Amino acid sequence: MASGSAIAHLRLPAHVLESVHDTEALEERMDPTLAREYRARWQAVSAIEEAEQRQATVEERWERLNAILRLAMALGLDLDAEREDEAVGRQRWARLKAGLP
Repeated sequence: MASGSAIAHLRLPAHVLESVHDTEALEERMDPTLAREYRARWQAVSAIEEAEQRQATVEERWERLNAILRLAMALGLDLDAEREDEAVGRQRWARLKAGLP
């Protein structure tokens, strides 16, 4: 996988950049067989990832969760803001459940 800095220096011709956003042109160029093969490969990857996740121990899952939290803290993300958003969401659900506007 290329790093962000390598991608930042990549200069693509204008016609390539325009074609990336032109979904009709993309659909016309797409070979149905290649598209099915591409999808099948990613479905196989997904199945393997799901099997790995099911086999993960509680310790491995805990380590992943801690790694995510450490990353969030290192990036300076406000973890309390998420809790405030959750509280607002719970209040909305409670009002909906009670039939209030």
